[in-house]
Amino acid sequence: MKFNIRGSKDILDESVKNYIETKIGKLDKYFENPDEITANILVKESGIKETIEVTIPIKKAILRAEDSNKDIYAAIDLVLEKLERQIRKNKTKIKHKTNKENIDVFIDFEITEEEVNNNKIIKKTIEKLNEKKTKIKFIMQEDLVKFNSKNTLVAVLDTNKKSLLGYSKIVEDFDKIIVIDHHIKSDDQIENPIFSYIDNSKSSATEIMAAYLKSLNLKIEPIIATIMLAGIEVDTNEFNIKTSPETFKTAAYLLELGANNIDKQNLLKENKENYCKRQDFIKKSYMINKNMALCVMDKNIYERYQLALISEDLLQFDDVEASFTIGFIDKNIIGISARSIGEIDVEAIMRSLGGGGHQTDAACTIESKKLEEVKQKLLQSIEVIKWK
Repeated sequence: MKFNIRGSKDILDESVKNYIETKIGKLDKYFENPDEITANILVKESGIKETIEVTIPIKKAILRAEDSNKDIYAAIDLVLEKLERQIRKNKTKIKHKTNKENIDVFIDFEITEEEVNNNKIIKKTIEKLNEKKTKIKFIMQEDLVKFNSKNTLVAVLDTNKKSLLGYSKIVEDFDKIIVIDHHIKSDDQIENPIFSYIDNSKSSATEIMAAYLKSLNLKIEPIIATIMLAGIEVDTNEFNIKTSPETFKTAAYLLELGANNIDKQNLLKENKENYCKRQDFIKKSYMINKNMALCVMDKNIYERYQLALISEDLLQFDDVEASFTIGFIDKNIIGISARSIGEIDVEAIMRSLGGGGHQTDAACTIESKKLEEVKQKLLQSIEVIKWK
């Protein structure tokens, strides 16, 4: 087995590294070709405890376990036991063949069946997959009652917060839930998933999934690679934030799989009216201190992504290191979208208001009828966080 070990230098000395390799290396006996397997290991401080997280991508599955203890050596021993139990419990599942012929996809946001059918990118994706005899059916919320709660796997991507799900009851109605996300764990995280992979060092959920595909040496259709590349570009604000060497390697990998830049540009296009309206809001934005910009929208209701686009655009201006956009996203529900180039932790600010996210990309929602009231709460939170 190969090892990719990273983490806090205060904990991770040669003795600890050797102990990790010796202990986790005992898992070799469970695999036919251990030399082809890489264990990704993160060691970090968690308050007064020390934490080890181990992730091992294998064919048809990802093994993952973590443990925290005041003694890092004890944590390593416990995480090994968890991995061994996981392997023994799932050894028949790991070897099973997946059914590639039918995939049901539930759309967890406000979209009509007509809008799905009229989306050119979705239509093109379905056509390409149909050529490979893979059928995708989009499921609306009202159709969920048709599915057996015990035999259905629900995959939650790009969030670990129950409150951010468009239909949060889905994690209560179904027994088998997996969570794959790149945001910081929150107090409101989805409870008791059968599998959870959360890595806030990644740029996006797409980067995580692309790495998994690569580890399995699985090929995907060029149109899927194109959509995944577009997802990374959106989450990194065109590779300007949350971007690491691995992010660029992932983008290169997707291009090797046939991602098409022209199709990507068409996917990310917006209509002229929305663009001009966004620019009008940006003109009315202002600096709330020497390095933070704020935009307060009008009383109309907007989509969350529209707030996010404004915050991302504000980062382009001189002296702006963090930006915030406030607007209604539903009746009596006001959203705040926050962005940072990296030095300012906007996740801490949003968390103080009941939200969360990533250090450079975060958001929250507040029940209120008044934009000014929410603005004052934000300004107070910024002052408190600034002086901590």
